Amino acid sequence: MSEDREERVRQRAHEIWEREGRPHGHEKKHWEQASTEVDAEQDSKSADAAPATGTSPPVEKPGSKRRAAKTTQTKASKPAGPAKSTSKRTPARSKS
Repeated sequence: MSEDREERVRQRAHEIWEREGRPHGHEKKHWEQASTEVDAEQDSKSADAAPATGTSPPVEKPGSKRRAAKTTQTKASKPAGPAKSTSKRTPARSKS
């Protein structure tokens, strides 16, 4: 185990211990959990490395905002409400 990894595991185990209320007798469980998390982070960093093809993923400019995909409501997904008529009705005339 490299010294750097061991130190990260130790720090993570301490954070877990504090987060769980500093219980006694859980050192092994906290160490194993911390070790798993540190290894997962390392694996994630390795997977995030640039592909071997020489291309790199696009870089988003700081402060730029991605546009959200527009959602289209269909008639079936619109909330039900009173139907509004656009035609104008005139009152019926009485036959007098």
